[in-house]
Amino acid sequence: DVARSLAYCASPDTWIILILYTLSGFIITSSYFSTIAQEEPITNMFERPSGHYIDVRQLNQKNIFIVLYVVTLSTKYVASYLNGKRHILKIDRVQQSLFYEMKGNLITIFRSSAKEALVAFFACYIAFIIFSGNIYYYVAHAVGLFDRVLDSPIVGFRWVDLCLFARIVMAGSMTATIWNYVNCLFNATYASTTYTTDPYTNQFDCIITGLAQKDNEMIQASAFNELALLASKSPQKRTELFALIGKEPRQSAWYRIMTHCIRVIGDLRMSINTEYKGVEPVKVPTAPMAKPLEQQLRNRLQFEDDSNIYCAQKQQVREFDDRTSSLFGQVDELMESAPSPGDSPAVQQVKNDALVRMNKVVSFVKNLEVKFGYKGYCEKFYQESRVFEVQRVFKKYQLTMWAIQILGSLVACSVKEDVYGCVQNDISTVLNELLGCYEDVEKYVQKETVQIEEVEAVKKTLEEAVLQIVIAFNDYLHVFNIENRYSHVWKKWSSFQ
Repeated sequence: DVARSLAYCASPDTWIILILYTLSGFIITSSYFSTIAQEEPITNMFERPSGHYIDVRQLNQKNIFIVLYVVTLSTKYVASYLNGKRHILKIDRVQQSLFYEMKGNLITIFRSSAKEALVAFFACYIAFIIFSGNIYYYVAHAVGLFDRVLDSPIVGFRWVDLCLFARIVMAGSMTATIWNYVNCLFNATYASTTYTTDPYTNQFDCIITGLAQKDNEMIQASAFNELALLASKSPQKRTELFALIGKEPRQSAWYRIMTHCIRVIGDLRMSINTEYKGVEPVKVPTAPMAKPLEQQLRNRLQFEDDSNIYCAQKQQVREFDDRTSSLFGQVDELMESAPSPGDSPAVQQVKNDALVRMNKVVSFVKNLEVKFGYKGYCEKFYQESRVFEVQRVFKKYQLTMWAIQILGSLVACSVKEDVYGCVQNDISTVLNELLGCYEDVEKYVQKETVQIEEVEAVKKTLEEAVLQIVIAFNDYLHVFNIENRYSHVWKKWSSFQ
């Protein structure tokens, strides 16, 4: 886990993000001191000690402290930003309008921003107490390359300047508030579900085609996201979906959607079983006994009427490929097939670069262990943490949640909206799959010592889906055919009143 963090630190993207946040922090802080606080300590780089001759100048230590504070605040914010995966969009099932989304998060933004500003201030204050002399010395030498300045300050730093400290904390709180507000605005804008298939008459055929795109995760996620919102929030669309039936039950839109959703849930269950039981060894097929080859006679002597003996000659046939057949063909026949969907070369290259950097860090640490004779001493720093292993199992938890929400919403609403009764035949199948997944996740949670957000989200979604079905079919629960191995889990909801 430490190796992964070091690889993140070595990533150019991380440095670009840090530089952008630091620059914006300087702009916001300088604007605060120059306009609101009516002071300009961050622009006054030098100060002249009173009582000394005019050419003596020293660096403004208030300026140095403010710059150090902005760098500390930016570094802490970027670290928590990347560690908390706040740069990854999480599309919620219930989506508010942009105004209410921003209004509802204001208190949370103010609280978290003030907390980040205070933590950064105390860290900067302690660091400046310990290393103030060294910091001033190196900064003075860097500035001394361009201008004359004292190597050591004559006027010291006021360690109890409460007015300055309060203004610095206010500037930091305002800076962090702007950062958090912009991130919240970005998430609220780009995490909204786009109904891309609305203009098409065969809307659900397009969605079902997208559900099957396992090679293109973006298209598949977009299809599951749109279908989950339609299934839970649009009664008119649900009625249209239930009306799409074919000559056979397997040709209905519901059955095809159910198949894709169960496949996604099954992938999660398989990942959980693989995590605990390991990969089963592949059985090597035994080679069949080789039979002796029968000799084939070529140019065999043939007898004809016992009057002539001759040897059949081999005809030398040379085949030439015809490259003129497509010269006068149609243009659409000459089109090349579309490339297989998947990650673009640029995205795949970024993933490969991150993996290479992490492997380089691990190799460097291992070489140091061997060099100093402590092989395996730092293994706990570069081995994968349990949190990362759990997140790897639930790496597609958002897709799984959408699949569960689709099944729960469609089955629960089918009691009044499915006029043909297509869903009624598969309710037991859906319940068994949901209960089986819930049992696997429950066992997974009980065996883990860490609490992961992704696991809890999937578990809550399963509980909500099963509860929806139980409430909708409360009078018909005895009709469902629940497997015996899930009976103890089913009792948790079947007794619900």
